[in-house]
Amino acid sequence: MSPRVGTVVRLWRYPVKSVGGEECEHLAVNARGVEGDRRYAILNSQGRPGSGKTTRRFRQIDGLLELRAAYGGDVGDLTLPDGARMLASDPQIHAALSSALKVPVT
Repeated sequence: MSPRVGTVVRLWRYPVKSVGGEECEHLAVNARGVEGDRRYAILNSQGRPGSGKTTRRFRQIDGLLELRAAYGGDVGDLTLPDGARMLASDPQIHAALSSALKVPVT
């Protein structure tokens, strides 16, 4: 038997890359990690995924961490800084995110 090396106190999942996540009572884990984690990303006008910093792959989009994401069933449910909530499948989500982040995004 392996020695105990720690205790899990909380479980978190982040449905959208670089956006605040959700605390979960239980999570399914597969070979790639937590199921549903970072399934979505917010893309800038050049189609590059948004992040808290610019790297070779990602582009910084200020304000991402002011958003929250959870799952409403299998669909991402986003909470905007003003408290409004929208499903990722809502046709108005692109306009709402662009307005909240003050840059065009999808």
